[in-house]
Amino acid sequence: MKVKKTYCLSLFGLAVLVLCIRGVAVPAADQKNTSELFSQGTVALNEGKYDHAISVFDKVTQTAGREEWLIELRAQAFVEKSKIYFRQRAYLPAIDNCYFAI
Repeated sequence: MKVKKTYCLSLFGLAVLVLCIRGVAVPAADQKNTSELFSQGTVALNEGKYDHAISVFDKVTQTAGREEWLIELRAQAFVEKSKIYFRQRAYLPAIDNCYFAI
């Protein structure tokens, strides 16, 4: 006897899928908020809070968009992360971030 497999998505499964997709979607970049986020990272860096600065700069580098100001800000965030890793003598992550800044 041959068993026929059918795949169906329940309403619950569909709802979970929609929520997951919505959670992954990145909102459009807002220049003021992204610039403020970069400034927060710079302040944390100047205060010596390197882990916090890296996490803030990570948020800047993950911001989606192709606007010129955003590309430049993302590159600068990678440069700042590279400086932090260099100060911590973590040379490979420093080089990686320099690469992404280009």
